[in-house]
Amino acid sequence: EGEDGFIFRHYTPEGGRGGRYVRRYFTAENGRKIDAVRGAIERWKNAGWIDEAEYCLLLCALIEAVPSVSNISGTYAAFLKNWDARALKPLRLAVPEVIPSIRTHVAANEDAADFAARVKGADILYLDPPYNARQYAPNYHILETVARGDSPEVRGVSGMRNYDGQKSAFCSRASALAALAQVLETANYHHLMLSYSDEGILKPDEIMSVLKRHGKTKIVEKDYARYKSNSGGSGRGRVKERVYCVKRVHPRNRLNDLSGAEWLYFLKSVEPTAYSTRGAEGFAHKTRRAHPSPKPPQLMRQFVEFFTKENGAVLDPFMGVGGVLLACSLCGRRAVGVDLSPAFVETYREVCAELKLPVQEALVGDSADLRRLLPEDAQFDLLLTDPPYGEMLSRKRHGQRKKDTGRAEATPFTSSASDLGNMARTDFLSALREIVEAGVRMLRPKGHVVVFAKDMQPSGKAHNMLHCAVTEELLKIPELSFRGYKIWHDKTAKLYPFGYPHAFVSNQLHQFALIFRKDNPK
Repeated sequence: EGEDGFIFRHYTPEGGRGGRYVRRYFTAENGRKIDAVRGAIERWKNAGWIDEAEYCLLLCALIEAVPSVSNISGTYAAFLKNWDARALKPLRLAVPEVIPSIRTHVAANEDAADFAARVKGADILYLDPPYNARQYAPNYHILETVARGDSPEVRGVSGMRNYDGQKSAFCSRASALAALAQVLETANYHHLMLSYSDEGILKPDEIMSVLKRHGKTKIVEKDYARYKSNSGGSGRGRVKERVYCVKRVHPRNRLNDLSGAEWLYFLKSVEPTAYSTRGAEGFAHKTRRAHPSPKPPQLMRQFVEFFTKENGAVLDPFMGVGGVLLACSLCGRRAVGVDLSPAFVETYREVCAELKLPVQEALVGDSADLRRLLPEDAQFDLLLTDPPYGEMLSRKRHGQRKKDTGRAEATPFTSSASDLGNMARTDFLSALREIVEAGVRMLRPKGHVVVFAKDMQPSGKAHNMLHCAVTEELLKIPELSFRGYKIWHDKTAKLYPFGYPHAFVSNQLHQFALIFRKDNPK
């Protein structure tokens, strides 16, 4: 039968009959039922028949059921003059959906800035604040009363409860920006995601002016149909929802734009990858394979992002088909590449057109003439390159690889005598050092050099650990210090039964990324 409680007396026509205001939010039947259910939940809790979790679950069921029988267009700021069909249906409670979790979750009823200040080390801080001048409290005042279970003084045609203590600073143009800044200043987080409509009272440039003080920021946009109320509003046009993504960067980080967690991940000495060569993940590999050993842009991007900041400059004196240059285009860096082969440079440009990426500066020439090829004032943050490994590709093929390909001839990068890939070991090392030294002169102080090197199979007393020879040779450059290496393990490389069944011959599935820094010469 229900109860003639607060909701019935103030928000149904029968309950308000004879009073100053007759409100039509609920039918008398549903008003009485809401009062009865709310009263029973409170009595059961006070009697100790249900615990806190059960109390919240039952209250949730009631709050979720009330809108289904409310005679409103969308919010409780006003009721409809005539009965909506759904308001005439009887109140029905349903079991709320409960998502199982092994984690502990906390929901707080307090100011966002106060709550954010108490949360330490959040991985992601997600903010979806009010974006217009309409306060939430008056729009949902009846649900607030149901949740609280109180009997407040109400006023006006809509029966509004006092909400002075619940006004959001985000709903005022005069205070919204300061409110956002306060949350960001007090919160402790690694990543921030702020959802905000393009119809909001804050403009994108205002929001960005605050967010940029806290880290690297980018915007993701998505179009949505405009909200249409139950009353049949126009719902005209579309709106754009913007998600501002902020990655917090330490204020003293002068090297890159990485968070602490991203920095830590890069420090692994071994980098195993299994990049696909097909589809979008292949980055036009079918075209890039015109080069005997094209480096994956995804791999080179990791080095670019660690050793440069956004809009930093990168030099690759042995660009090939542009793996480094593509990586720079993917992450907002500038790059200059040089290669002896006009065909490789043209292939790079074809790849850019295929991937719809901006074309970086790609020069055809001999890197031995870097100072002639580049302006005197050219400056770079990083020299990242994968040079020809001496005589490796200029040797004839043999063994299992010869069987697989049916070809024994060598596959040098070019036929030029200036090509490091055609030089004897001693000449290769000397030429590489001279080219890198010319590049180092163009590096900013504390800039880095990363050179990929692949070892060859040992031969008698010769260990052929090329990465050691390259490291020793480049350390002859006065300004360079050796900082270590990362090992790239290409898990897609094929295994061959070298030496079977007579002797051990290793499959070399890895390469060394040798890392140097430009320091003041001692």
